[in-house]
Amino acid sequence: DETFPRETTLQKKILDYLQQGKRWRCGGMFILLDDIDQFGKQIYLR
Repeated sequence: DETFPRETTLQKKILDYLQQGKRWRCGGMFILLDDIDQFGKQIYLR
């Protein structure tokens, strides 16, 4: 979709994945390496 930015490699990869018709599924996980020491503490919910 032209409304979403394609500035980072991550943004490009995710949009390419979705444009191929693949589904973004529930139950997956994404965590930044900088935050790995906080794993399990739900820091992204704050």
